[in-house]
Amino acid sequence: MKKRKYMVSLRQELLVFIALLIVLLVLMGASMYVMISKTELKSAVYSIQALTRAMGDRLDENSEAFKQQIDFVTLDGTIGDNLKLLDQGTILAKDLRSIITLRIMSMDVISGVYLYDLDGALITKWVRAPNRAETYQLPAHTDVDSYDRTGAVRLESVDGQVIYKRAIRTLEDWEVAAYISFVYDKEELRRKLDLFTGQQMQYLMLYDSVAKTVISSSGDTAEFEAMLQKTDPGDCREGIFLSAGGRGKMLICSTEVMNDGWFLVCAVERNRVFTGKTLILYITLIFVCLSLLLIAMIHYVIGYRIIRPLEAFSQAIRKVRDGNYAVELDYSQNNEIGMLAMGFNDMSDQIDALVNQNLKGDIAFRDMQLSMLRKQIEPHFLYNTLECINALAELGRSEDIRLLTIHFSKLMKSQMDEKQFCTIGGELDCVESFLKIYKIIEGEKLDYEIVADEECREVVIPAYVVQPIVENAVLHGIRKSLYRGTCTVNVEKQGEDVCIRVSDDGVGMPGDIQEAIRAYAGRKYTKEQAEKLGIGLRNVIDRICYIYKGMGTFAVYSDPEWGASVEMILPVRKDLEADVSGVLFSHFT
Repeated sequence: MKKRKYMVSLRQELLVFIALLIVLLVLMGASMYVMISKTELKSAVYSIQALTRAMGDRLDENSEAFKQQIDFVTLDGTIGDNLKLLDQGTILAKDLRSIITLRIMSMDVISGVYLYDLDGALITKWVRAPNRAETYQLPAHTDVDSYDRTGAVRLESVDGQVIYKRAIRTLEDWEVAAYISFVYDKEELRRKLDLFTGQQMQYLMLYDSVAKTVISSSGDTAEFEAMLQKTDPGDCREGIFLSAGGRGKMLICSTEVMNDGWFLVCAVERNRVFTGKTLILYITLIFVCLSLLLIAMIHYVIGYRIIRPLEAFSQAIRKVRDGNYAVELDYSQNNEIGMLAMGFNDMSDQIDALVNQNLKGDIAFRDMQLSMLRKQIEPHFLYNTLECINALAELGRSEDIRLLTIHFSKLMKSQMDEKQFCTIGGELDCVESFLKIYKIIEGEKLDYEIVADEECREVVIPAYVVQPIVENAVLHGIRKSLYRGTCTVNVEKQGEDVCIRVSDDGVGMPGDIQEAIRAYAGRKYTKEQAEKLGIGLRNVIDRICYIYKGMGTFAVYSDPEWGASVEMILPVRKDLEADVSGVLFSHFT
């Protein structure tokens, strides 16, 4: 009989498939969220970069406009001519200061103007609100080497102040006549940075990477300086994220402005850069939830329209297999499943009719087969017994012949019973009579022992399956041995089965015979292997296989030094006789 493969129901497969689909959807949702978030974040960073560059261009434009004012004040020779008058004593230093300030068109962006002579000493100055303590002023003497003698405007940052410097040259010989410095109003610069910042930029600063000076829109430069210590502003042109203490991650973008080594740096908290993160998360969750809802609907439809009818099919098939042909399936569905249900109902009706017509004939045929198998054993045993009586008669052992005849009559009485099944207790009585017969024949050479659990004695088994095994143990195991031997019959309960074990300590069983028995019991044997077994042994194995339909086992164990043991494990079946009469006969030999 072919073993059935482990069956997985369609509902289980569907549930596993849906579970995998849900996991896939969750992974897809997470991947989609990550990919969209990265794309949106990259787009937002690109926007901040573009805005930073635009603000840098505006700052450069303001610086160029201020340089044009410096050109208007310093390049037409007015200051040079007035310096000569100053040397001649014709005008005073304050008059020179007035001439300079009057030429400046936008005084609101300047906090101070300082004019120095060729030695760097202060000639005159103009300072907005000079009496205020917080007003920043340049020293009375300057380092002339910090000026470009070609007359180009130089920028430098000192103490957070932006200072424009120029060497003033005469128009006649282009010689340096004086040095002038313009202090750009710090508050005006901050106002411009605040104007650039607007609502998108959180922090904006002008950073001199040479002097390490920071001019911040917020006025608080401590956090900026701490962040800029972690990186070079030149590396921030494409935008990088840095940790800023308790503020978390911040996006840092920079662009070079106004002067070599000067950068306009903006810093924005990451959650302000990527404002759509929550929206994307909600959209992803909605997508996953709608997908799960769709999966649930599909599962319900498939389960109701397909899986449930198929389960009904499976249950109906099991009932037909067990002999219940009065099965009716619902074929109300107007589809292929409905057509299958209608066809199945017609098939079960036809099978029911065929079984009712042929059942009696099949049962009679099976009973005949069982009877034939049993009657094959009777002549074989009778021949062996009569041969033993003849041997005793030749030896003149009349008392032994009398006892043997008594036990033989008991055996023949049990053999005349046509029942195909008996209890284990009845079978053991026949075995004991057989062993007593051979005890008489063999004398002191044979001992025997029968041990059986009381609860096993009423178990019904096929008749005449133990005695042929005992006969083989005596005739082929103990008789061929040179020593005294013992045949042991042991019967015990093993769970829902009963184990019948026949053992002897004789000469053992040859290896080829063992292999032949195992092959025959496994129903995978050759003709040569079958011919090596006696008719009694083959008959026992055939009946066990036929009656128990593959549920019973027949095993042999043997060693030349320890004898042989045959073990039969048979299921306990109270309705064994009725069950066998309802099973179709199959050829298995």
